Amino acid sequence: MKILTLNTHSWLELHQLHKIRVLADFILAEDIDVIALQEVNQLIKAPFVETDHLYSPLTERPITFDNFALLLSQFLQEDGRTYYWSWAESHEGWGIYDEGVALLSKHPFIELHTIHMSDPQYDYKNVYRRCALTARIHVKNQDLWVSSAHMNWWERDGQQLFQHDFSSLNHQLHIFAQNTPIILAGDFNNDANVQAEGYAQILQAGWHDTYSQAAHVDGKYTVHKNIAGWENSTEAKRIDFILTKGLNAPVLRHRVVFADNTPEAISDHSGVLVEIAL
Repeated sequence: MKILTLNTHSWLELHQLHKIRVLADFILAEDIDVIALQEVNQLIKAPFVETDHLYSPLTERPITFDNFALLLSQFLQEDGRTYYWSWAESHEGWGIYDEGVALLSKHPFIELHTIHMSDPQYDYKNVYRRCALTARIHVKNQDLWVSSAHMNWWERDGQQLFQHDFSSLNHQLHIFAQNTPIILAGDFNNDANVQAEGYAQILQAGWHDTYSQAAHVDGKYTVHKNIAGWENSTEAKRIDFILTKGLNAPVLRHRVVFADNTPEAISDHSGVLVEIAL
């Protein structure tokens, strides 16, 4: 089984349609099972569109014609491949976008949920309002849960954010999953090299990092420059993870793709592609 995570930085990239096409071609070439995306944007004022049977709605906000995940799904369908997908909005982005997270899967969604993890004081216009999208699928004779999350920073503007949100996410995932294995992928906005903050909390909660588990590792860092939320940080960081819990299967390979400091970049984050022996 292959799973890809990518913060798409959608519609904030030059040549956006071309980059969606590049991503679609990569998914097809690698035959990826599950794609977890973050910063999946659509213009708030764009025209609404009708969606097809591959889309599972979880939101009252209509899908607009420029939704990044919709366009990716359409490119994949043009090549004759079926990927089921869903999208959940987190907050208003840059004053003009519905910003959210998405999942695409070769395997039908058996069950699907939006997990709201942030303090209720943060309304839709607040960037600190965060959610995750989680789905139960069936792969190789077993059920598992897959989730796409875009987490808050450890601390911002004097506010403690990650600790609350991850505790909430972890708790809710376990309610849904019970004893079923979970794969949690996304942009965690916490540097794995920083001690005693978000990454430590993740490990203390019993999650396993595929970067540490993989038999073969190609690449490490997923951000190499200053980006939104990390304006004063220019050193390389590993903040995009694919995590597992309860998954008794070897991790064969952990690979950084579309490296953000190379000509192959399609976002301000690199992607992470993991292959698991399922």
